[in-house]
Amino acid sequence: MNTASQSYLLWIDQSAAVASFHPVSGYEQMSFQSRELYQAKLWILMQSGFRFQ
Repeated sequence: MNTASQSYLLWIDQSAAVASFHPVSGYEQMSFQSRELYQAKLWILMQSGFRFQ
């Protein structure tokens, strides 16, 4: 069993409604400790009209 902690990262620009899967200068980094929480946030952003890059 793998006991290493994995973090799921996302970068967000609230004013432009853009989420990125890679670091972008000026974007807020968000970190999730579980895949389920990460996917839930992606779903919320998608439903809120965010674009992804």
